[in-house]
Amino acid sequence: MATKVYFNSNCSKCRTAVKFLEDANIDYFNYEYLNEGLIREDILEILKKGDLNVNQILRTGDIDYKANIRGQDLSDDEKIDILVRYPKILQRPIVVTEKKAVVAKDKDSLDKLL
Repeated sequence: MATKVYFNSNCSKCRTAVKFLEDANIDYFNYEYLNEGLIREDILEILKKGDLNVNQILRTGDIDYKANIRGQDLSDDEKIDILVRYPKILQRPIVVTEKKAVVAKDKDSLDKLL
């Protein structure tokens, strides 16, 4: 399985993560989730492989987060449903390998892939 990067071309951290993968000679592909969308199974894979909870992959400063999640008593399943409807809420970049998933916001998190 090639490494999957949940990628937004307007995001400098996404470009940094891709450069890291290239420098480490790791085969990857960019998944442009804002264009392609998200499905529940993808989110569940990220959570499982990253040993993460749904709150750790949400962009809490995003307007869609503020309008649909903040201040509400929602279950994880409800948050995942909202994330599928509003993919901009997904934290980025997220890098998923065969065995791991990381929110790759800095070099320390990227180093976990090696």
